[in-house]
Amino acid sequence: MVPEAFIRVSESDSYRGFLDLMQRGIDLLGGDDAPGADRLRDTRDFYAFISREFPRLIDQFKRERKAKHDG
Repeated sequence: MVPEAFIRVSESDSYRGFLDLMQRGIDLLGGDDAPGADRLRDTRDFYAFISREFPRLIDQFKRERKAKHDG
């Protein structure tokens, strides 16, 4: 495995593709207020949350790992 492969994948914002896919589905159904798009909206919102929060978790992981190795 490439060193820090899991971090590199996470930092690549690979979740953005899922977010875009869910939004396209919502748009095809008629937009954010479309009946029957609840699951797509929830999934889109989940990936938006992950995209916002995951970089902070990676930074925290790196700090903790560095402290563990330096300490």
